[in-house]
Amino acid sequence: MEAAIVLFFAHVLWVRVNRWWAVFLVCALASSMFPFYTRFSFMAFHAVLFAALWFTLLVLFIDRDQTSVLMDAMCIIAIFQVAYMCLQALGLDPLFKPAAGMTERPVTGLMANRNEVSALLAFCFPAFLRGRWKWGLLAILLGLCLARTAAGLVSAAAGWAFFQCLRGRLYSGLAAAAGGVLLYVLLIDGFGTERLEVWRRGLLLYKQHWLLGSGIGHWKAVAPVIDGNRWTYAHNEYLQGLFEMGIPFAVIVFGYLCRVAVRTWRIFSAAGRDARPTNTMIAATALVVVAANAGINFPFHVATTAMVAVTWMALFEIESRCV
Repeated sequence: MEAAIVLFFAHVLWVRVNRWWAVFLVCALASSMFPFYTRFSFMAFHAVLFAALWFTLLVLFIDRDQTSVLMDAMCIIAIFQVAYMCLQALGLDPLFKPAAGMTERPVTGLMANRNEVSALLAFCFPAFLRGRWKWGLLAILLGLCLARTAAGLVSAAAGWAFFQCLRGRLYSGLAAAAGGVLLYVLLIDGFGTERLEVWRRGLLLYKQHWLLGSGIGHWKAVAPVIDGNRWTYAHNEYLQGLFEMGIPFAVIVFGYLCRVAVRTWRIFSAAGRDARPTNTMIAATALVVVAANAGINFPFHVATTAMVAVTWMALFEIESRCV
């Protein structure tokens, strides 16, 4: 019964929403059953199912004149997170205490760790590229500095460079992004190399089931232990997806990104130099931020960042309908 309903849902996605999402949903359903059906695959597939449902509801029921409301909500969420991070930095956290054995109070907002709050702020950053909300960019920058992890800042910098490129300001955008990343690395937090060994192990594990993968959700079942730490996520959504779903996942991601690139090129061609920001530009910028962060983090495996990311995907779909 579940499979039948999901296949019909995928048909609706194919006909009325987005064909790559439809194919991804069917692929995830098959991957949850083959080559292994376990609690890991069951839970992972249902996460995909709910994400697809959220994406579909937004695309079908949100109009272009309503997208700003969702962006406003992201701005409010980000400002609240930064305000809470400031309380934590001052030692005034009213809710949380350090876990047993910890010697410092982490500045993580309402998220579980620094990487998660950094990713959330980076994902909300494009929503501030509008009108009066631009002043909130200072709050985002403060939050990224308090998080003290480079992943979010690098993702936001990639988005900023892309946004300026869309407006015909490629060189100034690249210079500002590169300068910001350099200052952050020198003064606040550098790049770690611990992920490189995880990715190497992941590629070796992928070769065991290189065609169709080891089944969605099954990275946790074989999570490598490196220097005493068990890496339950690959910290690279592309690698983890390849390991779990194989070549079909790579084809789906490539196809979806090509579709986004074609629509974005049309936006760029129509905008011209020094174009005023539009919600379509902003949504495209957000997808760049999400794509960059997904290469060094696991935002689609954290409920809050996944919901924001899927929301941006839906907003891009809505805003680019006529492009």
